[in-house]
Amino acid sequence: MTEVDRGVLKGPFRQASDLPFEEIAILPRHGIWEEHGDAVEASVRCIDDMLQGEHNATVGTCSAHRPTDPDGLVAQVRSVRRRFPKARLKGWPCDLEKAYKQVPGDARRLALMIIVIWNPVLLEPAYFIPLCQLFGGKSPPLNFARYAGWLCEVAGTLFALPLTHCVDDIICVEPEELVESGHIAFKLLCAATGWSISPSKAPPPSSMFLVIGVELSLTGTPESEAVLKSSAKRVAQLLKILENLKRTAKLTPGMASSLTGKLGFALCACYGRFGRAKLRPFIRRAGENRSGMNAQIQSATEFWLSFLISYMPRPVPMFLEDLETVVSYSDGEGAKAGVGVAVWSSRLPNGPLAAFLEVPEYIRQLWDKGGKDDYNDIFLVEAVGPLAVLETYPNVLRNCLWVHYIDNVAAQYSLIKGSSSITCGDVVVGETWRRIQRLGAHVYFDRVDSKANPVDGLSRGRSEGPWRQVDRARLPGDLEERLRTSTNEEDCVME
Repeated sequence: MTEVDRGVLKGPFRQASDLPFEEIAILPRHGIWEEHGDAVEASVRCIDDMLQGEHNATVGTCSAHRPTDPDGLVAQVRSVRRRFPKARLKGWPCDLEKAYKQVPGDARRLALMIIVIWNPVLLEPAYFIPLCQLFGGKSPPLNFARYAGWLCEVAGTLFALPLTHCVDDIICVEPEELVESGHIAFKLLCAATGWSISPSKAPPPSSMFLVIGVELSLTGTPESEAVLKSSAKRVAQLLKILENLKRTAKLTPGMASSLTGKLGFALCACYGRFGRAKLRPFIRRAGENRSGMNAQIQSATEFWLSFLISYMPRPVPMFLEDLETVVSYSDGEGAKAGVGVAVWSSRLPNGPLAAFLEVPEYIRQLWDKGGKDDYNDIFLVEAVGPLAVLETYPNVLRNCLWVHYIDNVAAQYSLIKGSSSITCGDVVVGETWRRIQRLGAHVYFDRVDSKANPVDGLSRGRSEGPWRQVDRARLPGDLEERLRTSTNEEDCVME
């Protein structure tokens, strides 16, 4: 009835026959019990269920909206910092109040979106005609985003405001001397165009603020880097969910899917890609038809409980080109599991370093448990190359811009994502990112063709190359134990 008073709904109508349409399509409005956003306690949220009403099945779109996420926020901060490298930065978020209710629906389609909700006073259904976008449909997010995108474009054109938006959340980052006037200009623009702003979600400009579930700190600029981290409320929410999972030893597929999304989003505010490999047990459970605990889920739960308390926030580096650049190559050979690596850097005045190892037999047995004479583990032999570089030459890679070339596409993509499609691959990729994080390196993985790879021969035991000698490459001392633990857990899952 509040929406009726605001003019975004017409009604209530007590009978469907009272509606001014010959034929109608109805959709139910109901509440869902959820912990929305950073909320620690659950609350009711109203949904116009266009999935149950089958409206979503009739909708197709020719475009898509890509909202600002933590990666986009990092790009926004970097762009402003590079434009004003000596300025102290501040910013502000702004939430457009009840945003979908501010954007009109298609007047030609009103009969197809009749809301029905139970009237607890008259104990009968009540019918409403919506005049706005509905929360619960497939197309309303895209329909609304066009308006928010237009608002950002107009503000940028008129006032040179560097704005982005995540659906109804507007985000601005500016030099300190410009931020107050920019904030006022945006509010005046909203007033002139009729947009209502949520007062509780439109704080004044600050060097630290919450937006899209992360905390952005600009306090150290320009002397040091801006920093992104998960909000205290979001971390508290995740810890509560994980502690409840540990206590009840119950994880349904729906719970697992929700937890995977929440943890995956939280990782966007962490350094590098470390942690993504530990999402696999929850991802697997989301596709299963059971809810009991197993060793793999239990291990992942313990990891996340520890990780969320002590994780490293995500820095926003301004000038990566000022860092020392290290370029390395790796290659793996399938028959004898030979791995060759080489490193080039201005930190190495005597020329490049090279190293070689053969993956031990006991490691290969853990990778490929098929019991065959010929191993089928070339993906893992290739993927272990960057880990060997990190373990053999850690001092060369510390606090640098690291570009690593690998000639196996599957291994490259797994390293970029921070996770693999197989459990042993998750262990290798996870350990690689653990060391990248520890050394503070900024890494870029790319592919090199085998014929252009300078260590292609080195992986086959041939030592010729621009290096003076070939060292003995190393793998982490605890890699066997981590692989053994993971494969045992996988056996538990299969049983």
